[in-house]
Amino acid sequence: MLDASYLLAKQNKGLTTSEETVKLKNVQLQLVELRKQLKGLEDGQKRSQRKRDHQKSVIQGLVLTDPDAAAKFRRKKSRGRSRLEDDQPELLKAIIDMACYGNSGMADDRRRLEQLRTAVTLDELKQALEPRFTVQNIV
Repeated sequence: MLDASYLLAKQNKGLTTSEETVKLKNVQLQLVELRKQLKGLEDGQKRSQRKRDHQKSVIQGLVLTDPDAAAKFRRKKSRGRSRLEDDQPELLKAIIDMACYGNSGMADDRRRLEQLRTAVTLDELKQALEPRFTVQNIV
């Protein structure tokens, strides 16, 4: 396929054949269609940006007026998944209670550390956790 600018220059000089003239018209029509598509995409991009800006301002206004909404829309300050202790604060306490049940939990020999040595195995701990977190207890 010949270059459009070459055909246009050739047409300006009056040296084009009828076949080249048809090719030039087709290329010009394609150019017009592509420009329309580009304009449509640019307009869509601007619309989307305006919508995002509007939603952001509505959320900011809601956060300023309603403290409960502020808690729901608050962004995290750090990336990644939040700590399990933050999401479920009672989980660690429940695990320690089960692990230290009876005489199975022992403190550090010199009591210098907050470290517990347990005689409970992981399988025993899992069996103790299962009844607490069944579907019936959650619902």
